[in-house]
Amino acid sequence: MPAMSRSPRQRIRTRRPHRRLGRADRTGAIITIEMIVALPIVIAFALTILQFMLIGSAHYRVQAAAVAAADIAADGGDIDEVHEAAGKMLGPHLSKLYQTEMEYTTKHHHGYCGPKDRVIVSVRIPMLAPCCNYLGLFGGDISPLHIRAIAEKKITKSGGFHLPGY
Repeated sequence: MPAMSRSPRQRIRTRRPHRRLGRADRTGAIITIEMIVALPIVIAFALTILQFMLIGSAHYRVQAAAVAAADIAADGGDIDEVHEAAGKMLGPHLSKLYQTEMEYTTKHHHGYCGPKDRVIVSVRIPMLAPCCNYLGLFGGDISPLHIRAIAEKKITKSGGFHLPGY
């Protein structure tokens, strides 16, 4: 029996219908383009937040180091002991690049300059010590900046303690 020939209308029905791309089909492409644009901005923003968190943590540690160093200086410690106390408080990572300054001063009351009875200790580290320069992604630069903390204490050591310069 010969094969029956089909009409042209039946042939069209048996073929796969041609699909036109609609709005629902372009959703994947639109999301991909949005991610290509938005993802670098989100990552840069997250890195900047991380940088400020690390700087805040380092500032807290520098402040604690200044207070500890001022305690040692108020008890009669010399600059080497003060420097060592600050380094211990900063920890191994931050203690590589820090600087310590110590100064004896007086408390002024109505112009009277009495004996030097207070000590001021300053500790500072470069801003790049705790983290990288993620602000460079936005054109910022923190390399010339420092984290600095100052602590002042009343000298507590008595008897035989001789201040430099007297």
